[in-house]
Amino acid sequence: MSERLTQHEVTVEPSARPKKFSSKWFLNVVETAARCARKPPRRVHIILVGDKEMCRLNTLYRNKRKTTDVLSFPALDVPPRARTLGHTSAHDDLLYLGEMVLCLPQLRRQAREYGVAFQTEAARMTIHGFLHLWGYDHIKPKDARIMMPLQEKALEQYFCVPRKMIVLTI
Repeated sequence: MSERLTQHEVTVEPSARPKKFSSKWFLNVVETAARCARKPPRRVHIILVGDKEMCRLNTLYRNKRKTTDVLSFPALDVPPRARTLGHTSAHDDLLYLGEMVLCLPQLRRQAREYGVAFQTEAARMTIHGFLHLWGYDHIKPKDARIMMPLQEKALEQYFCVPRKMIVLTI
């Protein structure tokens, strides 16, 4: 009999992070995104990093020598670093969706730029990364027309605010 999850399991590292970003906070954001996207519970690993580490990862995996807000690694593509941390590939754990790396300093800058609260931008990019783990993309306009409204709908539901009050970021 295969294992079933009744809710998402979210692990967050490092454990030393801003208090407003507890594992429970991330779990609630992921659960909201999953409901909006009609996705079943899975295991998700979230890593919070600074600019230097994000720039290194973005250079290594996307050949872009600059920081970015979020990188997502679906289970089949989880980089070797994650496997050494004890996380498995999809071949080992069918319920493991993957990992996302969030750059908190970049999220803070974007929040200021877009005129939204830091938590709003952190939630938006957590949802964004989660949708990427499920295979959603926004590079092509037709894909963006699916992913971005879904992202904003989940954000709206998480914060219980009308969509017109949330700045759309594409």
